[in-house]
Amino acid sequence: MLRSHIFHVTTNTDQQRHPMATSDNYSDPQTLAQLRQQILADATLPEARRKAMASALNTVERALGQPLESLPADPTQLRPMLERVTPAMVRLSTGSWKNVRSLLGAVLRHANRNMLPQRFDIAPSPAWGELLGLVRGTRHLFHLGRFARYATQADIEPDEVNDAVLARYTQLLVTQSLGSAPLRCGRDTILSWNAARERFPQWPQQTLTVPDNRIRRSLDWGKYPATLQAEVEGWIAWLGGDLFLDRDFRPLKPLSLQSRKRYLSLYLGELVADGVNPATMTELAPLVAPAMAKRALSRVHRRQGDRTSLHLSAMAGVVLMIARHWAKLPADEIEKLRRLSKTLRPETQGLTPRNERRLALLMDPRQQELLINLPARLAERVRKGGRPTQHLARIMQTAVAVDVLLSAALRISNLAGLSIGKTLLVHHDGRMSIAIPADQVKNSVPLTADLPPTATALVREYIRLYRPLLGDASGPWLFPGAKPGTQKTTGALRDQISGAIAREYGLEMHPHLFRHFLAAMVLAANPGNDGLVTRALGHKRQDTTRSHYVGFQTQHALKHYDALIERRRTQSIISAGGR
Repeated sequence: MLRSHIFHVTTNTDQQRHPMATSDNYSDPQTLAQLRQQILADATLPEARRKAMASALNTVERALGQPLESLPADPTQLRPMLERVTPAMVRLSTGSWKNVRSLLGAVLRHANRNMLPQRFDIAPSPAWGELLGLVRGTRHLFHLGRFARYATQADIEPDEVNDAVLARYTQLLVTQSLGSAPLRCGRDTILSWNAARERFPQWPQQTLTVPDNRIRRSLDWGKYPATLQAEVEGWIAWLGGDLFLDRDFRPLKPLSLQSRKRYLSLYLGELVADGVNPATMTELAPLVAPAMAKRALSRVHRRQGDRTSLHLSAMAGVVLMIARHWAKLPADEIEKLRRLSKTLRPETQGLTPRNERRLALLMDPRQQELLINLPARLAERVRKGGRPTQHLARIMQTAVAVDVLLSAALRISNLAGLSIGKTLLVHHDGRMSIAIPADQVKNSVPLTADLPPTATALVREYIRLYRPLLGDASGPWLFPGAKPGTQKTTGALRDQISGAIAREYGLEMHPHLFRHFLAAMVLAANPGNDGLVTRALGHKRQDTTRSHYVGFQTQHALKHYDALIERRRTQSIISAGGR
């Protein structure tokens, strides 16, 4: 039986089966705790079903780390919380966690009959059944199968399907289901419909409009007047020009230039979102005035929950840079922008609280052992999988990426950009090393590292057997992209690595945390060895290392101090006993 999310039409039979669903007892519950009480008190449900639902809610409470009293009985709010949870995090099998989510959906639907059920038992109408027979055995059956059952419940026949029907279906997925990635699910249904239309003459011939679900914080540069585009390019050229240009700072590196232009694009996009007509944006000076800066930056501040961040601070810094060095605004306006930039700078020292919590879990020797052995674990699974396939190749690619991160603690952009023969060097004696020039590193400090023998052997095996299945084998990229001649995007590689660690061990770990992991491991062994961490991570200054890892240095220094105190106490007891 297919699984799906479908629109449920309330009938008299439903009300007879679940009389409490429309009674005062089920009037708009606000939290999962209230729903749990209602489920346990509902005599219309068998006792075993009530206990299973209540147990599932208890598991959700444990998985999300919040009491049921604080968890909303609203799928749109619960979905993003649940998407961060993997079965390993709850120490359940994949099937058990799916069952918990299914029971949670049943709990929500028991109180709200408009909730889309996790499972459905309705057969498609004859017209829909005939169409589904055409796509049986194709990848389109999954999405079209559940949409057909939704349409059958809603009395919609195939020739009545149009953009409005799919918009309604997608809206229900978003607001009335716990299904992950509902917008993508709706879009994939439309893509499957259009593909079936092109392939099968019997398929209804209406073409559906494919929505663009990307969240854009900026416009394409072509949407702005030519004068602004030219000025922006002039500004970028001036930032990175020769040493003899008239400015108060050294020319910026290519990566820094890309960053400045990206932040400017995001800033201008916020102004457009706030109602400024892009056609009126003809030059930079009026756009970076204090009043305009407050409009754009306040939008980002609100979206972040009224919190400052490095992202917001960087955007404010770009505005100040343009106003001061390029547009040369009056001194009083520069001072206002300077104060605004200072206000938006987060007053933090060391790691963010979230990264501190994640890293603290990795201080458990057992977790360290699991993480360090993950590449070997994944690689062994691939080898036992038999003949190389694209699926197995992607697992091996993840193993290689994790092994390189453990060996060299690269930033994700440098990891994704590893180029065989250019930044990933293969030596005649069998060694492999990484050599990334300064202009490709965030802080302009060149990076060199020899891969250990185990990582070298894994990379060689991956290149020889598995990399050709994932992209252009003739290209230079260690992690090739889907299009010939391209590298895998940093976002895709980041998700691939984080997803594997979450599935295997239930840890929330992004690739940049490997750099913090290196620092924590070194400092745990020697709290005063921040100089080694500085060199390993490529920091320009040692105080950068100290500011980032001051908490771990203090923690491990106190452990050494406590051990010293205990030794002195033991010596005192021995000495006293000998008198």
